[in-house]
Amino acid sequence: MKIHGSQVRGWTSSFSFVLCATGLALAQQGSPLPTPTNTAGADANHAGATATGATKPSIGAGLVATTQEAPKFLRYVRAASGGAKVRNIYDAQGVAIADVEAGTVLAVHGERAGWLEVESPAGFSVWVYGEYLTPTTESGVLSVSGNDVRMRPLPSSGAESLPLRQLLQKGQRLRMLGRKDLAKPLAEDWVNVGSPVGSRGWVATTQTEALPADQDGATLWGTAVGEARKPLTGTPITSAAVAGGAEAATGGSNASVTTDSKKISAALGDADKQLAAARSTQEQGGSADYDAVKAAYEAVLALGPGEATTKLVKDRIELCSAYADGANLSAELERQKQSIDAALSKRRDEMARAARRQPFDGRFDGRGRIEKATLPGESRAVYFLRFGGELVAELGCASGRLDFADFLGCEVGFNGTETRGPIRSTTAALNRPRAFDVARLEVIAAPAKGQR
Repeated sequence: MKIHGSQVRGWTSSFSFVLCATGLALAQQGSPLPTPTNTAGADANHAGATATGATKPSIGAGLVATTQEAPKFLRYVRAASGGAKVRNIYDAQGVAIADVEAGTVLAVHGERAGWLEVESPAGFSVWVYGEYLTPTTESGVLSVSGNDVRMRPLPSSGAESLPLRQLLQKGQRLRMLGRKDLAKPLAEDWVNVGSPVGSRGWVATTQTEALPADQDGATLWGTAVGEARKPLTGTPITSAAVAGGAEAATGGSNASVTTDSKKISAALGDADKQLAAARSTQEQGGSADYDAVKAAYEAVLALGPGEATTKLVKDRIELCSAYADGANLSAELERQKQSIDAALSKRRDEMARAARRQPFDGRFDGRGRIEKATLPGESRAVYFLRFGGELVAELGCASGRLDFADFLGCEVGFNGTETRGPIRSTTAALNRPRAFDVARLEVIAAPAKGQR
């Protein structure tokens, strides 16, 4: 819900300021944050006490309350034994913005089609474009410089990175977790930050379970928020590659951290270029080598990046696998299509031949009308078979059973054995067709009397 009017905005901003300062102050003193009663529809805030002596809000995990919507908890649940994934949308294809450990208490704001809209005590890892962020005097803390700024699950504004429903407002302070490309100015780069208080994501109902009857959800929630919203240590986090990395954990030198982050950033950039090239090759109908792209991303993981970059790289490895599966499926479908087309073409040819087939096709080795001729240089007569105006066979009978003179002018069909191939001569009169030793002769049509 968007509130209009300068007085209402001023009241809301002041309320958020008091809300955050009070909650975080209590968390630093070891006391749980005041929490709403577990009543559906109650208009309750994360912290209801009034801060005293606070000059500015503390930044616990880079989180401050949003001024857009007053949280209304329906109930509390906890992550099931296998843990839970909180996603940017209520769909299994949504991008995970948090991996919640088993038993973690979650505040439920709404429910839709088997999904719960929840808030996590520690917030979520999200991405904001650097144009809308400015550094502050506190190391690792950024200030939002515009209104209605979107938080996205991936460093992209594409359809694969749908934003959270909640929007950032000018003046909110966020903890910086990392950056996508250190080589770019902050205003031209995607920045990984911790989401503010009140930010919500979606978790499948099957990945949650009800709290035991003897446990108070409000108390558990307050304790969990107090533990999660601790102030920053003061160590600047300059890139997603460094956040949570080995150097940061062991307190290595800034020079070493910077060198490692540059290596990781360069390796990640190279892997991204390979992925883009593979996608372009596939879209143009070529064969893309996604195994090589996955190897490039695995090389980034081998450099020991921080949590945010590790998650990003693993997501892209899964994306490579999906693209590879899609390419393999497309190739298999193309092979099946070609096989079907070949079978159809063969069948069409067979049907065409069948349409041209004569009644006696396949019944005889040869067919035609018998003629008698005397060739130059030979004393005995030679019998030929003519069909369609062409001589197709020279007839002979080694057994002497058949006298072809009795069949002159008749249209016959014969079966026999080929004894000689055709003879081609430079003189047309000397050309002779294939010779057959006839074993069987059948008269198809005989000439009328007086026409032999």
